[in-house]
Amino acid sequence: VLAGSDDIRMRVGINTGEVLVGTLAGTDYTAMGDVVNTASRLQAEAPPGGVLVGEVTYGHTSHTFSYEPAGTLRPRGREKSLEAWLALAPTAPPGSRRRRRRDVAVVGRVPELVTDSGRGVLLHINGENGVGKSRLVDEVIQRARDKGELSVLEGACVPYGEANVWWPIASALSNYLDLDTGVPLETARATAMERAKETFPTIDDQETEHLVDVFTHLAGYSSRIDRLDAATARSTIHHAVTFVMEARARQGTMVLSVDDLHWADPVLIELLEHLVTSLHRHPFLLITAMRPGSDVVWPPRSDRSTVLSLTLQPLNRPDTETLAAALLGDAMRDEQLLVALYERSGGNPLFLFELVALTEAGGGHRELPDSLRTLIAARLDQLTPEQRQILENAAVLGTAGNISSLEIFAGALNQTYHPEALTELDDLGLVEIRGRRWEFRSESVRDAAYQTLTKSARAQRHAGVAKSMQTAVGQLDDRAHHSATAAELVQELGAVDRVPADIGTQAVQLLTEAADRALDTGSLRVAIRHSSRALELALNVETTRAQIAHLHFVRASAFTEQRDTTAATADIDALLAIAAELDDVTLHAEGLRLRGSLSHGAGRLDDARRELGEAVDLLRNAEVPALLARAMRVRGFIEMFGGSLVDAEWFFGEADELYQTLGDERGLAYIEQHRAWIAFLSGELASARQRLTHAAETHTRLGDRNGVGWASGLLAFVEFFEGNFGAAEALAGTVAKEAELRGDLWAASMMNTLLADLRLWQGKLEEAADFAEKARVRFKQINDKFGLATALAPLVRAQVALGRHAAAQRSSEELLTLADTSQSGPQPLMAVAGAAMHRGNAHVAAAMAERAIAEIQAMGGATFEPTLVLALAYAQQGRTDEALSLVESIPAVGTNHPFTHTVTALVLASVGQAAEAIIHADAVTRASGATYLDLVFAYVAAAGAYSQLGDEEKAELSAQAAIARALSVGDVVATALAATMFQTITGKQHAAFDDHTALGDGWVQLVGRLATGGHEPAVASAGE
Repeated sequence: VLAGSDDIRMRVGINTGEVLVGTLAGTDYTAMGDVVNTASRLQAEAPPGGVLVGEVTYGHTSHTFSYEPAGTLRPRGREKSLEAWLALAPTAPPGSRRRRRRDVAVVGRVPELVTDSGRGVLLHINGENGVGKSRLVDEVIQRARDKGELSVLEGACVPYGEANVWWPIASALSNYLDLDTGVPLETARATAMERAKETFPTIDDQETEHLVDVFTHLAGYSSRIDRLDAATARSTIHHAVTFVMEARARQGTMVLSVDDLHWADPVLIELLEHLVTSLHRHPFLLITAMRPGSDVVWPPRSDRSTVLSLTLQPLNRPDTETLAAALLGDAMRDEQLLVALYERSGGNPLFLFELVALTEAGGGHRELPDSLRTLIAARLDQLTPEQRQILENAAVLGTAGNISSLEIFAGALNQTYHPEALTELDDLGLVEIRGRRWEFRSESVRDAAYQTLTKSARAQRHAGVAKSMQTAVGQLDDRAHHSATAAELVQELGAVDRVPADIGTQAVQLLTEAADRALDTGSLRVAIRHSSRALELALNVETTRAQIAHLHFVRASAFTEQRDTTAATADIDALLAIAAELDDVTLHAEGLRLRGSLSHGAGRLDDARRELGEAVDLLRNAEVPALLARAMRVRGFIEMFGGSLVDAEWFFGEADELYQTLGDERGLAYIEQHRAWIAFLSGELASARQRLTHAAETHTRLGDRNGVGWASGLLAFVEFFEGNFGAAEALAGTVAKEAELRGDLWAASMMNTLLADLRLWQGKLEEAADFAEKARVRFKQINDKFGLATALAPLVRAQVALGRHAAAQRSSEELLTLADTSQSGPQPLMAVAGAAMHRGNAHVAAAMAERAIAEIQAMGGATFEPTLVLALAYAQQGRTDEALSLVESIPAVGTNHPFTHTVTALVLASVGQAAEAIIHADAVTRASGATYLDLVFAYVAAAGAYSQLGDEEKAELSAQAAIARALSVGDVVATALAATMFQTITGKQHAAFDDHTALGDGWVQLVGRLATGGHEPAVASAGE
């Protein structure tokens, strides 16, 4: 009997059986004039062998006990009398089955229901616990089922730290493919292989093996995915999961439902966003649900899939009364009761269901509790010992799990497992059984069950869970969590019976292993969580300084990847302090490498060089070639972007030798990729193509999709700069699709940048601006300065061409800020120079091109493109001799490029070499890969040259051709330039020339020189 207290419980004998009688803990008995403060006061009035109860207890237990009235009693110490009942015998087991009410139609949610459209749809539901999110999801799925064939995958995120980050997808796929995740690895792989061949009969053995690797990895088993770097592992997972979803969606609607997204790890969010983007053309419905107040940013904005985001509010009063009436039936309908149910539940459907169940059991509306947790706790008090045992074990395990785990757990605690009790809990609506899995009906049920355990009992059970998982595979995160929870409770309470004395040491070791795995797979938040928890526990257990240093290293690495400079710096300082204390050269070098990476990310190139240089020097004497090779690669990478290409090649060369010695093919392939980039920046496009082709072949053989994507992406840029626009676009499209499938935002955004370049020079200016803007936004999201500069380059040119001068000015200012504050290399300066030259702002173009050339020469790169921009800017300024000298200095490798012919034609025409100018202008019109702007400039040069030669007809035709080409793409600056040329040589204003502000002074001056060969026009005499 609970008598006015949350904690007082008494086992009392009634007739021949010992039973547990419960009332609602926390009820205000005094205000209701019911049971006295302690059970002993009432019991003093009871006849021998019986138990007297008051009104509330009678109301709550009359469905499981028979009573007879005992009259009015006044317990000692109480002024008021109360009605009492004598308990005679139990009529049903405590916690007798209660009919689950899924038969009641959904109420108050009709406007929120959606139907599929045959294309990608994301339905996100936001709402407090118990407000009806799961009920609405069930209804949506059922309505989709009613329309035709449907495949449904369902998973749920679990509370912070209780499983691997992929578990929602792993559990959904495991159920879909009928896989048991509790079996040994060999058995799991064999079953997964069989299911994969049955489900996807058209794929080859290599692809099937690849899918099996992903399935087992998601479930937490060791696999070849573990040997990939974090980015590659994520991209591989993205590709495989998308393949499964897409293959099934081709056969009919595919539904993926993920609940409790507020607990999701960022890597899972990336995967879900990737699915939304990749499957937008398929009948794919992603349903997510979460509670408000989470730091998870969801749903994403998508310009492809339909995104519906709903926030469920509690039911209003009419809907609450409608639902209550449906639950109660006409026999129990009472207006006062309906009012009371609404006032107590606040329109929360889960609370309402529980209140109605209490009312059906005999409680009046005056006795309805005010708390959902209180109500659920009272229900748990009515369970049998077997039911309670399973429910409490489940609460310790988490919010969901395999049914087999409950049996294993019970065995570890020397308990008897009662499978029928789990079925009864399902009937009671406390848990749900779905195939091989169970899950709590709501978080409130799990919380209530967990909170009823004492801290000692929790410690024992968490330690028991960890012990039961010792022989299990793929459950490192779970073992670490449960060991750590037990250790934390022991540190709070002191020694606890049946909990190992070294539980703290075990927990630190398991957390360290879990943190290492999380870092390797790119689960940065999990790595930080595990390492932080281990560091806290390590304060009070026996741990070596080297272990502490390693934990600081893991956390610093994760913080560095997250670009959390302050947190990373604190861990690096702690790591270096321990390294000095232990005189550990390797630890010191790793700390310096991390510090160098931080400096690199912050744009402190000199600091990064010094710190990484020190790390390399230390590792040379540490005899750890793998770490030395990695440090050399990072050191060379820094030089490649904003440093010296010669130095970069030297570092890559030494790293190459180390990888050769280690037999690390993957490391060698990445070195070759880096060297291809150096060749590309040096203008050696043939060498870049050869290296990239070989690197891509190696990555393909190793199954490294991320490496293949990088190599192919850079090869697309090579094709573009060689003028092979068709090949470049085909590669860019393939790489972009693969990058999206891998979830690689950086690679996908780089391909958007290349597509922007292609659209720009094809004359599709609006499309160019759209691609460039999309890339710019993404690069800003991931805080990548180099990528941002790359995206802004085509964006600012498109803005100039479209006449959006204010926007172009803002983009130019952003580029100059990047040039001054980041290590983006000469790219921002070249972009500003090109845009200024395009507009005719000669002084800006010349100044920026000169700076870019100086930076490129300092790096050891090729200056072909900025030299041509500078030559044209000099020609616009009237510095024709310098312009002529620059075009004559172009190396042989660039002499036949369309842009070289274009600039040469303009410069030669401006100094009166008309015949030679016409030859170069004609070469542009015949060149493969000439852009629309090359053609406009060439026609303008030809118009001026023909005018100098006195061929007015060809001059006018050339000017007309320039106008037509500029008008066809909508370039207002090029149109103004061509129309000005036409007016200058014909004396007639062209109808296309209506924007006198589009053309900069540089072009106006150059047009005059083009028409006269650089000579002042003859001044007519007065007589003439």
